[in-house]
Amino acid sequence: MKNSNNTKYSDVQVEFLSLNVNKYSLAELTKLYNSTFKTFKSDTAIKNTLYRNNIKRPKAKGISEDVLKAFFMANTNCTADELTRRYNKNFASNLCTASIRIKRRKYVEKVVEEEERTLAFTKYDENLNPHIKELISSNWGLLLSKQPARKSAA
Repeated sequence: MKNSNNTKYSDVQVEFLSLNVNKYSLAELTKLYNSTFKTFKSDTAIKNTLYRNNIKRPKAKGISEDVLKAFFMANTNCTADELTRRYNKNFASNLCTASIRIKRRKYVEKVVEEEERTLAFTKYDENLNPHIKELISSNWGLLLSKQPARKSAA
């Protein structure tokens, strides 16, 4: 293990991190570390220590599309934070909530989009043209199309 003189971690502490990095998420590892060594380290401090000591989680071999879709469909009623915790624990990863949201969109929102059609997701409908022309020719259309009046300094 690489442990420079200016770090605040003993070899035992670094060894503890390297033995447990694959078993727990970053938040769980931090909590376990703090309770074991009676410290108050933050997730960021532990993450930086892992980086400085070149302790890495092994790369996932690749999770199949079917497994990911099944996971996200089974966890549709979770909050983003809870989903992130479950994903990281289930797939032994350390992804942030934003990354999980992106992955979830890929597998879940296609189904939701197909089930719940809203005006925001519908394609342009040419049948709306007469209604748009009518709106433009009305007083509301004229009002909406006017440029805002510029106020000049007196």
